[in-house]
Amino acid sequence: IAAYRKAQMIAPRWYFPKYREAMTFLEMGRPNYAQALLESILREEPANQQVLQALMPILRDKHDTKRLKTYLQAFMRQTQNPLQKAWAQDELSKIN
Repeated sequence: IAAYRKAQMIAPRWYFPKYREAMTFLEMGRPNYAQALLESILREEPANQQVLQALMPILRDKHDTKRLKTYLQAFMRQTQNPLQKAWAQDELSKIN
């Protein structure tokens, strides 16, 4: 975790160290920390599918479908890739 935080300080606009830190917290059984990190990335990069896919199981486990829908809808508005839009629409249909 310390190494990921150092990397984040060196390259603050690069999301990957924060993403890896979140995945480490998930592996440690600390989903709340992981969720906070992943959501902070999505605030800056709402069209980041890798981060959204990591956040989705956390939100599903918490039964937070409202927040999950909000992130998927924001993702669909931001992405220009038709395959990513189709993926998000498919995920939304699973929720509804």
